[in-house]
Amino acid sequence: MTEKFKFSNQDNFILIKMRIKRIVSLNSRPYTYLIDPNVDLTTQKDPLFPVPWILPLKE
Repeated sequence: MTEKFKFSNQDNFILIKMRIKRIVSLNSRPYTYLIDPNVDLTTQKDPLFPVPWILPLKE
């Protein structure tokens, strides 16, 4: 799993951005991203499913 963190100091707080590049293959499908790598997960709320940052499986 690849996680990228961006740290910056603003008003004595550390701001963190998290993006995940996770490539998976499920049930012999081609490898594809499971989570949208362009989404900062620290800005996402904790909703019930469905969430837009989990990508649909490709055939």
